[in-house]
Amino acid sequence: MAQAGIPELEVPLHAVNRDGSNIGVVLGLLFADGETTPTALLAMSDRVAPPALAGLAARGLRVPQDVSVIGFDGVLEAARSPLPLTTMEQPFREIAERAVTAILEGALPNGRELLPLKLVVRGSTEPAPV
Repeated sequence: MAQAGIPELEVPLHAVNRDGSNIGVVLGLLFADGETTPTALLAMSDRVAPPALAGLAARGLRVPQDVSVIGFDGVLEAARSPLPLTTMEQPFREIAERAVTAILEGALPNGRELLPLKLVVRGSTEPAPV
């Protein structure tokens, strides 16, 4: 965002239930004024993205032409959905291996460990409309 000149504090953040059941309320907040509409949504779970896609369609918005949607996790369902979802893929195998090693060997990491994520681009994103 910084590279694009977008101040972080100006980016709206809204909490969505894990099952996406309140996505309609959140989309109502994001698209309330009709003038400064988002060109992209980040769903912090691939499982919340499908209700977001449905909610955008109900508002007459096309994904990705009007609004891009990106998920986070990299679950298999994201690739198999009717509109394959762009996602930030977590290294699940590496996370599991490190967790098992920590349990079996008692080798707990010191502090927080960050693992690299992989951007998997699919059909739910494209450059923002001009």
